Amino acid sequence: KAFPFHRRLSKVSARTGTPVGASIVVGVGAAIALLVNIGQSAIFTALSSLCIAMLYLAYLGVTLPLLVVRLRHRTTDGWPEGVDESGNPQFRLGAWGIPLNVIAVVYQVGMAVNLLWPRTEIYDLTGNTWWLRWSALLVIAASLIAGTAYLLHKHSRHGRIELRHVSHTHAPEI
Repeated sequence: KAFPFHRRLSKVSARTGTPVGASIVVGVGAAIALLVNIGQSAIFTALSSLCIAMLYLAYLGVTLPLLVVRLRHRTTDGWPEGVDESGNPQFRLGAWGIPLNVIAVVYQVGMAVNLLWPRTEIYDLTGNTWWLRWSALLVIAASLIAGTAYLLHKHSRHGRIELRHVSHTHAPEI
């Protein structure tokens, strides 16, 4: 419930089993991107690079905290002992966990910097549009500002955002 219009966007059609509202928003967004591309073909290249860079940032949002957990639990081969929701032992990489995690984080940071770097070869093929060259950093900054403003607004109106426990559908009932 932290996303704007969450009630509409999270509703799943009983007939098709798909989130119709979210699908329409994604489709309209894609159509807008294609329509804007008609006048300026470099926008599609910039948008593609931005999307790939944001994927690396999203992966980094998982692998970096995972690396922190692994480093905190170095004495247990990088991961605390435990079982999954089905009662099976957790999969562990043993001594390879931390080195592979470090490689993943370094690679993701490198790729994000490489893709977000404001170069004319990637973002502004014409060399005449300053905002296109800086579009990746501008979009990420605008997203962070808008997300922070929305979070602060929700927090001031409704208090802390609490994540409820969602039971696993594949876990056996106890």
